[in-house]
Amino acid sequence: MHRRITTAAAAALSFALTLGLPAVAQAHGDTLKVVVTGHREGRVTTDVTWENDGDAVDTKVAATVNAVSEDGARTTGPWPLVKDTASPAGWTTTEALPAGRWKVTVEVGFPGLGRAERPGDLGGHRHPST
Repeated sequence: MHRRITTAAAAALSFALTLGLPAVAQAHGDTLKVVVTGHREGRVTTDVTWENDGDAVDTKVAATVNAVSEDGARTTGPWPLVKDTASPAGWTTTEALPAGRWKVTVEVGFPGLGRAERPGDLGGHRHPST
């Protein structure tokens, strides 16, 4: 029985090493620090770094951005994050939030787990009333 468990564990470890995921986890840890930094023309901007060492995530991330209006009447998302070339740790949405006050939530599931929320004036451009 013990030999079967050892063999199964060795097979699982071999499979995981083939994927290369443990090397990333060992180098950086297994959690991400996600910070919603604001918006640029209504597009949500974030920084995603490895929590243990602060290095920017330099691989693709699997993340969603959701937003709820301050009064709870409107929702948007889920939207994916895409690399933002303005910053080494930067990620953004291609979609823009409408003008207004939004509570934004970003959840990352790969290459590690991370989450951030930010309430505030994160919507697109406001036009002066005439």
